[in-house]
Amino acid sequence: MQLRRQADRMQAGEMIEPKIGDVFIDVKPPRHSWQVQSIYGGGTHVLERTDNPKIMRFLNVEALRDRQRYEPA
Repeated sequence: MQLRRQADRMQAGEMIEPKIGDVFIDVKPPRHSWQVQSIYGGGTHVLERTDNPKIMRFLNVEALRDRQRYEPA
């Protein structure tokens, strides 16, 4: 329920600050799920793939808010 409301708020254009534990999904195939594991200064977010935790991405918050790349789970 909480995740759905956050997705609705992001879709409405409201700026949501991603938090540790939030899950995002790739918009384009293959649609992998990514979970925010940590946040560093300057807005760098470390994402770990939920099905394979050894695969990680380091993204800034603007990339996570890009609705053409990621959507909240």
